[in-house]
Amino acid sequence: MTPAPVELVLVVALGASLVAWTVLAGAEATLAEARAITRAPEGARRFGRLFYELHRHPRRLLVSLALGRELALTTAAVLAVALGYQRFGLPGGVALVGVVVTLLVLRGFAAGAASGRVAAGEGTLGSVAAWMLVPLASIAAIEQRIGKRLAHAFLGEVPGGDNIFAPEELATLEEGHDELAASERALVDKAVRIDERTVRHVLTPRRDIISVPVSIGPDELLQVIRNSGCSRIPVYRGEPDDIVGILYVRDLIGAALAAGSIEGLLRQPYVISAEKPVVELFREFRTRKVHFALVLDEYGSMSGLVTMEDLLEELVGEIRDEFDDDEAPAIQRRGPRTFVVSGRVAVHDFNTRLKLHVPESGAEATIAGVVIDRLGRVPDAGETITLDGCTLTVEELDGSAIERLRVDLWPSSSSA
Repeated sequence: MTPAPVELVLVVALGASLVAWTVLAGAEATLAEARAITRAPEGARRFGRLFYELHRHPRRLLVSLALGRELALTTAAVLAVALGYQRFGLPGGVALVGVVVTLLVLRGFAAGAASGRVAAGEGTLGSVAAWMLVPLASIAAIEQRIGKRLAHAFLGEVPGGDNIFAPEELATLEEGHDELAASERALVDKAVRIDERTVRHVLTPRRDIISVPVSIGPDELLQVIRNSGCSRIPVYRGEPDDIVGILYVRDLIGAALAAGSIEGLLRQPYVISAEKPVVELFREFRTRKVHFALVLDEYGSMSGLVTMEDLLEELVGEIRDEFDDDEAPAIQRRGPRTFVVSGRVAVHDFNTRLKLHVPESGAEATIAGVVIDRLGRVPDAGETITLDGCTLTVEELDGSAIERLRVDLWPSSSSA
């Protein structure tokens, strides 16, 4: 029996839907190679410019692929039910089972074909999929924006970004690629471990904070601004712990300081706990559009302050500008196995630089904190403690704060 024109159209449309679904499933399989594609200099030439660009925006690619596969799957299911019933009188459930089995077989074929092509450096399948995704990309972008707005409305701030790698995959990237430079390896390591860091690890301690009393005169205030180079200054009343507001230096422009105090220029401080995760604070800074927060301990006393720059330095290292004084490095080599270390150095950085394994906890964010915790008191200059792999000697104190330590590594230890 010759198929009717309508049936022929259904067969062709069903075939096209299955082919489209297969191609998109194959493109999805190549996402496992996304890291190699995006990092390869020849990526645009080997895999097709359009697909290469889509790989640079993986979230958009994932949404587009999902949308395309869902449309192809829905179309194939509807057409299969209609054709099966019209041509063979099959129940809809039987037709759907046939489509599912066919798609499973085609998915296995597509995954194998995609892996073989990627391994051989060929990207035809990826390019075809990319051109199919062109009309879907704009729809996916609109869908993504609507989804973000709905999520923000019902769930609050939702983390964004285009990262498709889990932290453990980033760790594998760091360990499994010898071509990574030392700086790149360090950046990946910090990105993987930043979820473990809290504000306690990055804050500027209370004793290093530059603050002014609310009763300060105009001349003295301008002198503090010149000497410190700070753009935001905590203002207190009575005791330095009693912060009444934050003075933004830019708010002083055009203000008649001689006419009164600075109290009318102060902004409400943003106050946080020292145990707040760094990643969470970064999101809050973005949401609140502030770059400065006061840190309180569990008793409500001020522990220090933290800025957006502090959070960025946790990833990229120290950021210096034209107003920063030239200071000695926090860790300096004095001899073959001897180093001088600032008491403010974080335990993690201390271990990384000297290749040691000093245990780290929330209460011991700095190496000075480790010394005080081990002794149970503030040490005197010249006191020593022994850790696994080294001996620490207190060289300089500033009141009750440890300013500088000497580190003598044991022969079994090694340092970079």
